[in-house]
Amino acid sequence: MLQRFAIIQLLISLLLVITSGWWCDLFEFYDTDLCWLLESPYEALQRAFPNYFRLVFLAVWVLRSGFAIWSLLFAVIVLAGKQLRQNLILLVTSLSLTFLVAEFALRKLSFEPGQFHYSPWVHPVDSLYIIDGFVTDNNGILKVDTALTNEICKHPKEYGPKGDSGDWTYWSEIAHVMADFGIVDGGGSVQNRFWQRQAELRNMPSADHSLQDSIFLSYTEHPFNTEGFFSIPFSVVDTARPKVLLLGDSFTWGHSAQNKTSSFANELLARGYNIFNTGVSGADASQYLEILKKYGPLIQPDMVVCNFYLGNDVQYFERIPKQEVPLAFHTNAGVIYSQHHGVQFTTAKAAYENIMSNMAIPQTTVVNRVMSKTVVSTYAWLFCAKLGIIKHGFFKGKLYPEEPLTSRQIMEMSTICDSLGAKFILSVIPSVEDGRLKQVEQMVGLFGSVPYHQPEMTVDMYDQTDGHFNAAGHLHYANHLEKLILESTSVQ
Repeated sequence: MLQRFAIIQLLISLLLVITSGWWCDLFEFYDTDLCWLLESPYEALQRAFPNYFRLVFLAVWVLRSGFAIWSLLFAVIVLAGKQLRQNLILLVTSLSLTFLVAEFALRKLSFEPGQFHYSPWVHPVDSLYIIDGFVTDNNGILKVDTALTNEICKHPKEYGPKGDSGDWTYWSEIAHVMADFGIVDGGGSVQNRFWQRQAELRNMPSADHSLQDSIFLSYTEHPFNTEGFFSIPFSVVDTARPKVLLLGDSFTWGHSAQNKTSSFANELLARGYNIFNTGVSGADASQYLEILKKYGPLIQPDMVVCNFYLGNDVQYFERIPKQEVPLAFHTNAGVIYSQHHGVQFTTAKAAYENIMSNMAIPQTTVVNRVMSKTVVSTYAWLFCAKLGIIKHGFFKGKLYPEEPLTSRQIMEMSTICDSLGAKFILSVIPSVEDGRLKQVEQMVGLFGSVPYHQPEMTVDMYDQTDGHFNAAGHLHYANHLEKLILESTSVQ
């Protein structure tokens, strides 16, 4: 009987080794970072964890084959005729060793006990609070708080990094802009086209400056305009060059640029174009529409470029911008969207609790509290929760409609541009998923009849930690947009 059991164990072990992480697919665990670790090719893991490459290999090997290893060991010993008690002792020892190695490796890779999903933008906190930096106007448009930025410009020393940790008392993205522009301590200029142009203009007599030159120099000292955008003022400019209104999110803002002055928007501005940048981190197509409706008539652009990011700009549920319900809450836990799968949350606390319900084990029962003590038991809890053995509080939003709302939104933007006499340019930014580029061709019919332009990007043009453009990516994308601008100008 014991030998039959050992043979079954041996067959199960071989099956697990051969199929690796097939059970992730079976139980639909794609929303967990552990299964991404198990299923990703080694090349993707090496890019994602360059400093812990060998440790990742060890962790993945143990997680994929740990159960198979101790099962196989048990089967071999039983077939060799050892005593049952000795077999059980060795089995428990092998299993414990597998557990300890997996736990150690996962913690070294920054996996936390009790947390089974990870986001670069949101993390658990003991006490939630709002961080100053962004406001929502009467039209529901999320923008920078100009009262804060004006105060920073007046008293820069009081708004520099605080303490040894270099923390800021206001939202970090605004802080980094202020530092990169040299307004507060902690940053400074880099050698790029932006600062080269500033140096050239400062060496010229002010009488020789054109209107565009004066606007550029003023922008280097006041990077946020009176409307609350990281842009030159929405006012009269030199019309010798086309006026270009940029719509977009964190890519257009300049996230992960070597220095914010190296972002593709500032690169084009340094090349002499009239660039009106309305990019805000976390923005969606609903925000793009409201910006175009409100500021299109004011700017009267020659062309409008919608920098559409495939990663999260595809909308399935309608979001009506409202002043009392911001697009996102900027908190000490990160950027928390107010809408999730079609469900609207009116407070930061409610939105945060919703996110946490899909990220961490709720501390509601003794079983939950015990299983949240280790990383391995955390994923065992998730396994049981997926099977329905343990009750959980996973968020369930509305079912996705068959077609996204995006096509209608893009069409409306194009129609508004026609009424303004502006050229509408839809430029698609590919996303990086599991070490590969996701392009618009993989989403058939996304933009309807509206033509789009997609640059030839490569994975090494993206920051591997957060998926945004790195310095090379921003420069490449700037060249892509300049080509589109020149082509549109020649047609006009």
